[in-house]
Amino acid sequence: MAAPSSLETGLERPQGGARSPWVRPAGSIPALDGLRAVAIMLVVARHGIQPFWEADGFSTLGGWDVGTAFHNGWMGVDLFFVLSGFLITLHIVRRYGSEFGAGDLRDYARRRVYRIVPAYVASMAVAVSGLIPLFDVHREAMLWRIGYHLLFLQDYLDADIVVAYWSLGVEEKFYLLAPFVLMAVLRLSSGRARYAAVATLACIPTVLRVAAVVQGPGVDDYPTFFVQTRSPFHLTFDGLALGVLAALVYLDREKLSWTRNQAITSTLCWSGIVVFGALLFVEPMMEEISVFDRTAMQSLIALASASTLLGLVLGGGPIRLLSGQRLFVVGKLSYAWYLMHLMTIPLSWELANASGTSTLTVFVTFVPVYLGLSLALALGVHVAVERPFLARRDATRRIDSM
Repeated sequence: MAAPSSLETGLERPQGGARSPWVRPAGSIPALDGLRAVAIMLVVARHGIQPFWEADGFSTLGGWDVGTAFHNGWMGVDLFFVLSGFLITLHIVRRYGSEFGAGDLRDYARRRVYRIVPAYVASMAVAVSGLIPLFDVHREAMLWRIGYHLLFLQDYLDADIVVAYWSLGVEEKFYLLAPFVLMAVLRLSSGRARYAAVATLACIPTVLRVAAVVQGPGVDDYPTFFVQTRSPFHLTFDGLALGVLAALVYLDREKLSWTRNQAITSTLCWSGIVVFGALLFVEPMMEEISVFDRTAMQSLIALASASTLLGLVLGGGPIRLLSGQRLFVVGKLSYAWYLMHLMTIPLSWELANASGTSTLTVFVTFVPVYLGLSLALALGVHVAVERPFLARRDATRRIDSM
C-alpha cells in the first residue's frame, strides 16, 4: 500500500480549528489521490473476479476475455509501490532534509507506526477472531504466524492470514531502509549521480530475477512463482526504487528545463498509461508462468507506473480526471479497503449464490454485495482506528514543536 495521501509536510497541518477528514489537505498533489484510487480499485477487482474465473477465463467477446482487466488487477499493487516510493521520499526530504538526527529518525519511525500498524493490527484481529462470517483462517501454529506477521516478515514466510498482507511486508522493509538510503544518495555531488545511484538500485531485482532463471529450475505454476519471485522484498522493490527516482526528479524540477515542457510531461504520462493499459487489457497474465513473467514483467509495470506518476506531478496527463473528490475519498479509504476487502468475498459469494443459479445473476448480485460489505468494513476501520491514530500522530508532533 501507498503512503498517506498528503505529503506529510508542515504545510498540511491546520493553522486553526479542526479540518474535515474528507477535505484534501494543503500540500498534497490531487492527481496522486486519484492514482491511489485506481490502484485500490484494480486490486479489489482482481480478487472479486477470482470466484468467477475458470480455467478458460471469464466471458469472451470476439476472442477477447472481458474479465481480463479485472484478472490483471494485481498490477495495482505495483502502482502502490511506485506511489509509496515517491511519497515517502518527498516526506523525508521536505520534513527532515538530507541530514537525519536521532530525533528525526524517532519522529519518522513514530509517524510510520501510527500510519500503518494500528489499522493493520485491527484488521488482523478481525481476521483471526472469525468475526467475518465464512472467512476462515486455519488455526495451525497461529501464534507463530501472528508473530511473524507482526514483524512484517510475511513476504518471505507466507502471507497465510490474509494473502494481501504480503505487500505490507515489502513496504515496511522499504520504510525501514528509506531514510538511510536517501541520506547516502543525497550526499552525492550531483543530481545525475543521485539519479544513477537510484536507477542502479531499481535494476537489482531484475538482475536477481534473471539470475534465478538462469541458475534455477523452471517455474510453471502461480503459487510457486508467487512465493519464489513475486513476494520477497529483494525481488520486488524495483517499483519502490523507481518511485524514489521520480521523487528526486520532481524535487529537482526547477533545475531541469524539460520538466516545464508540457509536450514532454504529457508524453511521459500518456506513454506510461498506454503501456500499463496494454498490459492490463490485452490478455490475462500469469495464466502460465513464462520467462517474461519471472524476469521483466514487474520492472515493465513499475516503469509504466513511474512514467505515469512523474508525468502527472509535472503537469501532464489526465490531471483533472484524477483530481476529483470521489477519487479522493476512495484514495482516503484505500489502506483500510486493502486490508479488509478479501475477508468479505466468501460471504458475498454465498449471498450472491442464493440469488439464482445463472452465472450472470450471481455476478450481478455479487458485485454490489462485495463492494458494499468491503467498503463498509473499510469505512469502519478508517473511522474507528485509522483516523484517531493519525490525529494522535499529528497532535503529538505539534506538542513536540511547542
